This record gives sequence, C-alpha cells and structure tokens, in this order.
Amino acid sequence: MKSIKVLILTLILGLTSLYAGAGHSHNISDNDIKVRAQNHITSLINKEKIDTSWKNYKMGKMEKRGIISKEWVVSFINSKIEDKTKQTLFVYLTSYGKVKGVNYKGD
Repeated sequence: MKSIKVLILTLILGLTSLYAGAGHSHNISDNDIKVRAQNHITSLINKEKIDTSWKNYKMGKMEKRGIISKEWVVSFINSKIEDKTKQTLFVYLTSYGKVKGVNYKGD
C-alpha cells in the first residue's frame, strides 16, 4: 500500500513539472541581477581578465533592454582606468540572471 502511495505521489509531482514549461517564469529580482553582475565582476578580477582596480568600481545604471526578450544591462564605472573608452564596463544578463557577456561598448 505504501509503495502505491509513493508511486501516485511521484506521478503527480512528475506531471506537475511538465506543466511548468513555456509559460513558467523564472525571472529574478532587480537586486539579484545586481548581485550576480557584481559577482561576475569579482570573478573577472580573480581570473585576471580585468584590472584589479575594478574592485573599487562605482555602480552605474541598471536597465532592461529589448523588445521581446528583455535582457539586463548593468554598468560599472572605474575612473582609475586611463583609457576613457574602458572606464565603463557593461554586464549583460538574461531576465533569469545568467551572464550573457561583458563589454566596454554598451551595445
């Protein structure tokens, strides 16, 4: 009897997850986006992909871009960088918080 209950419960839970497909949203909060972008900057510093002076960045803007598939663009400013074209670093994230890329262009 106990194994039948476990089987039924497993089937119910399994079917429930099937319905969480296309219309199911995993968007995360603005604060979580900010934290994930900051963590990515730290990761780039630790991997020596960007200068250590980025530890002292200032937060720039956070904005959603796109018409259909909105993505987050979070900018960070480091005035200690001599090359003015590289003083602002842009981190691109999906609405789910996955980092898509980083550049100095902002586009």
